[in-house]
Amino acid sequence: MAVVVMLQKKSFENLNKIRISVVGNYLDEKDDIIILSLVGSNKESNIDFLSTVNSYVNRVCSGLSHAKHGLYMIGNIECLKSQSELWNRIYTTLNDMKKIGNQLDLVCQVHDTVTQVTNAIDFAAAIDGGCMQKCYAILNCGHLCQRICHFDDRDHLQYKCNETCDRYICSEKHQCPRKCFEECEKCIIKIEKTLPCGHTATLPCFVDSLDYKCWVMVEEVLPDCGHLIQQRCQYRQLSANFSAFCSNLFAINTSCTVTVCNKQCNIPLPCGHQCTRQCHVNDDPEHKKYVCKEKCEKKNKGCKGDHQCRRLCSEDCLKCEVVIKAALPCGHEARIECGADIQKHICTVEVKQVFPKCQHTITKPCHKVQEYVDLSESFDDSKNQVMFLKEKK
Repeated sequence: MAVVVMLQKKSFENLNKIRISVVGNYLDEKDDIIILSLVGSNKESNIDFLSTVNSYVNRVCSGLSHAKHGLYMIGNIECLKSQSELWNRIYTTLNDMKKIGNQLDLVCQVHDTVTQVTNAIDFAAAIDGGCMQKCYAILNCGHLCQRICHFDDRDHLQYKCNETCDRYICSEKHQCPRKCFEECEKCIIKIEKTLPCGHTATLPCFVDSLDYKCWVMVEEVLPDCGHLIQQRCQYRQLSANFSAFCSNLFAINTSCTVTVCNKQCNIPLPCGHQCTRQCHVNDDPEHKKYVCKEKCEKKNKGCKGDHQCRRLCSEDCLKCEVVIKAALPCGHEARIECGADIQKHICTVEVKQVFPKCQHTITKPCHKVQEYVDLSESFDDSKNQVMFLKEKK
């Protein structure tokens, strides 16, 4: 009873639908699968839970008749049959059916792999409810699931594919450089485009040539004075918007206007923002020195969520330091920085190691477990064997 109370108080992830009850409280109910614990070994071979006739019949009937699809019993059959004629007959029946053994076979529902469990440490081979094979289920994106075989999220609605995105992000069929689960951005690969004026320019792929202002220097004759001037191609049709004076003088001492623009530049930059300077045809016209002061619209570097960069567009994004709760490969949860590599995180959750012969217990950090697994495999079954009891925090 004390074991039942302890288990009921603990919270195990993914096991919230499992009911834990003593046999005496389970008389009029049925379930698909029942795991019946009959552990009661002692030197005197007492089976005090079968101390009376009525208790005997009721408990045996409750334990053996309420499973719809599967019944697994764990206990000392030698102890039971030595103290009960009914259990002796049950033993004979089960033994004839070859249904008695010293191990529990866990069958992976995905790969049909059988994991044989004889002690708690063996459950590590089915840590996510499946087996140790890779899942390799085909995702909606066409890639394969890279998780170890798992029973949760079989539709992969929560899974984030970390393969390189293979979607095309522009009409030129340039491939997205981001991770598959991340949203594709505008294509910034620079290509040569022909402008409406006939000139060519090297532009980020997402920039429409119809919206781009040509910066090629051309000669133009001023209509009033006939002088030749050098100006940007984009200004050839805008002479009415300029107000400066030509230094060349006619014989009649009449001056002419020279194109000097006082409008805002507004040229699209590779980052997607627009230049906010006043028109600067003779000062960094290709924006090679321009520093964009707009707010960055990207996510933090290495961000696995939606944590937006708080720096300026021209500044390098910092590693995402937002602390999130993440599931580690070992099954535990940890609070880590969003941009940290989960695969390199060292799990420090304390887990227990129990030596069955002496029942002494030691605790070790989770990342040390594999060392004890390797050690336990080298032990002879007839000798003292290390067992692993894993508690999820």
